[in-house]
Amino acid sequence: MQRYNHTNMRNLEDLDNPDAPEPPSKSQRKRDMHALQEMGAALVELPPERLGRIEMPEEQKFAAMETISRGFTLDDARLSRIDGVRAEFADGWGLVRASNTSAALICRFEGRDEATLARIEAAFLAEIRRLLPGTNVSF
Repeated sequence: MQRYNHTNMRNLEDLDNPDAPEPPSKSQRKRDMHALQEMGAALVELPPERLGRIEMPEEQKFAAMETISRGFTLDDARLSRIDGVRAEFADGWGLVRASNTSAALICRFEGRDEATLARIEAAFLAEIRRLLPGTNVSF
């Protein structure tokens, strides 16, 4: 007697659809999981100078993020507005997002070198100050 688990059933359903993409191999899924684990480890190891907090009342943080998301612009960056605002530069990146666990916006920065890191952080903070005047944006 053949027993089918969820994976078997999905594959049976795909038999009716010749255009269905092939699922990733077990080896590919394993490589993907290792890559995600390495990325997570790298994020945990970010030094404090590459992390920042903008403290604000809990009831204001999501409205502040909405304001930032709608108005944030940086000419030399590719922006993503998924779960905050992330700016990708050729030599680094910056991110601002609402904290899930505290009354704050969390900022993260990464650059090829210290000068790049400082440039990205300064650009981000200037843009946040422009969009949230009167907010203490320093760390």
